[in-house]
Amino acid sequence: MANVSFKEFYYTEDNQLHDLSEIQKEYKQNNGDISKYRGKMFCPECKKAELRFTHKTSNKREFLSKLPSSNHSEGCSFIHDYATYKEIKEFAEKLSDKQIQDRLEAALNQLLSKEGKEISDLTNDDKKNPFIIEVKDKDGSRIRKSIPRKSIKSWFDKLEEKKICIFYGQVKLQSKEVTTKNGIRYKWIVKIKKMKNEWETKTSIFRGTAKDNIDEEKIYDIAVLGEIEFYNDFPQIKTTNFSAVMFREAIV
Repeated sequence: MANVSFKEFYYTEDNQLHDLSEIQKEYKQNNGDISKYRGKMFCPECKKAELRFTHKTSNKREFLSKLPSSNHSEGCSFIHDYATYKEIKEFAEKLSDKQIQDRLEAALNQLLSKEGKEISDLTNDDKKNPFIIEVKDKDGSRIRKSIPRKSIKSWFDKLEEKKICIFYGQVKLQSKEVTTKNGIRYKWIVKIKKMKNEWETKTSIFRGTAKDNIDEEKIYDIAVLGEIEFYNDFPQIKTTNFSAVMFREAIV
């Protein structure tokens, strides 16, 4: 069984995904009392494996892990170890643009329902799970590993640089022209919702020559295969290639 940690969890009180930082905040504000969460935190993918919380210390970040007595559903990607940076890069390089798009769309369908609220039920066929990939083991055999996922709303840490994952969330987008030595290029300014009607800039995504048809007033579901890079302390998402982005208008 893989020894993986979780950045988010499925909360049975509202049937939605919540970020790990929420529990750490509760722990700090209530002198270690997280009773409102205990017994109600489950795997964000299969919703079956119960999770436990380990709080932040002076030398270790907070994390969620699976209770030893609890098990994931068959086909859940969290059964497998995370693939390395090199393994994910090599896997992505072998995919066509359509294959990458199909995988990201399947990831969106699993992470966000078309209403953007509750994650979809998991198929037991791990070959259809968009987060599971096959890589070559040290002995040459083929083994399954998983691609990490990260909500765009969550905290971006410099320690996460050079780690590829599927970023996802509901956002507003702004397409911006950038003048380079090779001519006009484009990038997205990605905004997340903070207050009722307030959106703030979270990150950016370079789009090269792709001038996407973006409506700045609309909300989009997006999934991106890429890695975080910090430029002047601002986090940017660098895609594995220009087709490693899927976006669709959200139904809210």
